[in-house]
Amino acid sequence: MLALTLLFVLAPHVLLNLFRPGNLDAASYAAMLDLGVVLLRFIACYLFFDAFYMICIGVLKGAGDTRFIMWSITLAALVVMVLPIYIGIEYFGMGIYFAWICLTLFVFSLFVVSSGRYLRGRWKKMRVIEESTISQESLTGP
Repeated sequence: MLALTLLFVLAPHVLLNLFRPGNLDAASYAAMLDLGVVLLRFIACYLFFDAFYMICIGVLKGAGDTRFIMWSITLAALVVMVLPIYIGIEYFGMGIYFAWICLTLFVFSLFVVSSGRYLRGRWKKMRVIEESTISQESLTGP
């Protein structure tokens, strides 16, 4: 993820030139290139926070904190991504940059919430597998 993030930030033109259409004039391609560079930088930011988010939820999932993960993704998606993008585009005519700001804020909010949950340490007390009620003596026999 770090390599992709650095590539998207430091060399976006190299990547975008791989997909240059042959039938575009220089002015049209320059406008598309400008848009692509900005979007790749949004993606780089998204990937950066997404990588850390994946680490945090990996720990929480392994500990069995799946209900928290489900609710945090649902609420963040609705409040930070879906509703703002819908309202911004449909009612205020916002464009693609606004949509990517919302997407980036969405993954950032997931990172903040999940890292906060991780740092509080509640997951350390969770039990994924319940302790058996059968004693060791009954397993080995008399």
